[in-house]
Amino acid sequence: MEARARIELANSGFADRCITPLLSGHIKNYMKWNIKKANFFSSDKKVSFIIRIKLIILLTCLIYIISNYYTVFNRIIVNIFYLHLIIKSYFLFIGMFFVKTKKTEKVSITNYPIYTILIPMFKENEVIVTQIIKAITNINYPKSKLDVKILLEESDKHTQNLFQNKTLPDYFKIMPVPYSIPQTKPKALNYGIQESKGKYCVVYDAEDIPDPNQLVDALSTFIKEDADIIQYPLKIKTNDKSTLESCFRLEYAIWFKYMLTGISRSKCINTLGGTSNHFKIEILKHKGWDVYNVTEDLALGLDLSLKKKKFLFKKTHPTVEEAPKTLKSWIMQRRRWYKGYLYTYLDKFLKVGVYRPAEFFSFHFFIGGLFISILITPFVFIDILINFKNSETFLITSIIFTLIYNYAILKNLKKCKLNFKIKSIIGMNFYILLHFVATVLALYDLVKSPFYWHKTEHFGINA
Repeated sequence: MEARARIELANSGFADRCITPLLSGHIKNYMKWNIKKANFFSSDKKVSFIIRIKLIILLTCLIYIISNYYTVFNRIIVNIFYLHLIIKSYFLFIGMFFVKTKKTEKVSITNYPIYTILIPMFKENEVIVTQIIKAITNINYPKSKLDVKILLEESDKHTQNLFQNKTLPDYFKIMPVPYSIPQTKPKALNYGIQESKGKYCVVYDAEDIPDPNQLVDALSTFIKEDADIIQYPLKIKTNDKSTLESCFRLEYAIWFKYMLTGISRSKCINTLGGTSNHFKIEILKHKGWDVYNVTEDLALGLDLSLKKKKFLFKKTHPTVEEAPKTLKSWIMQRRRWYKGYLYTYLDKFLKVGVYRPAEFFSFHFFIGGLFISILITPFVFIDILINFKNSETFLITSIIFTLIYNYAILKNLKKCKLNFKIKSIIGMNFYILLHFVATVLALYDLVKSPFYWHKTEHFGINA
């Protein structure tokens, strides 16, 4: 237990340097503060109070400076917004027109290696448990070579009981993760990887339904392309009952089909989706996930990019997922993602000196710029309305980005009716305002509860 606790602490990044937990011999005791009350800077209330007073003073000074140099500050902010639009347009353009779908040639495999499947779950219902068991048993891979780890929190007796009432194949193993703080997905993954038997490993979420041939295709790609990490696309299955669901589906399609592939093709930093990541397992045993980071996929992707590992982004054999059913679920999910984005940016900020120029540029304007761009979007639009006559630059960059972005939307709506296309395009162009709400909440969470995992409620694909 203590060895695994040390592994978790060794893999922690920014938080470990800000908050130093004391290891007392047992994993249950190595961090004792309440996660909901954990402060970003210190667990000591007096220190926390002093730091917050300093932050208020600093904020007051910042407001004073902005009020005195409003014009200069305003121009800087607006130009950051323009630049971010141009960069996103470039990556989308590259992903759509210069990255072709490449079918992996089948490799003759006589001796299949053991393939580990890690599935972290927490407080799931019976529909999800039944769905994931069926999805994994449908995978076309020799069953004797599968090593499936269901990672459940030790305190999550409900989900444990659901699995105990099911008849599971021999290659399934239920692994209760010993209680510790933070209670996060990456902590469970680090625990599971230490017991893994496979040569290769894939991470799936609780609600995933992977393509049955994904593992065989990944194995062929590992052998033929000598890749270190393979990311498969996520396909959102929804009945499009609401504009929010259809926007979520389109956003995912554009992100995995075009944006990630465009970034990779441009030789910039690589990021990963939170699921359907395939790894050579030796990589993970030397460098696991940051247990404090609520966007562990982003952080791990950046770390492996720094180590010059070979990434491949596939467009075929997708994993099916469900969209958030309610606005509340969507906001809870996004506030966690954006909190993780900013946390990762702060964590990796001091390491950018070792990045190549393209990586340095894309890191600041893709990771940091994304967060800033969303946060300032409403204020930029207000500024444009006030100073419309002097907004030629905004209009040009906005038109370029809008044309490319809406073309990407239409490419994913070829078989849909015209009225649905119109509704989706209008919805996607106002979708950014919801991101602003989630970003503001993420800033609050970063200070109040940086490691708290806002869980997304799952209902099942056909719900």
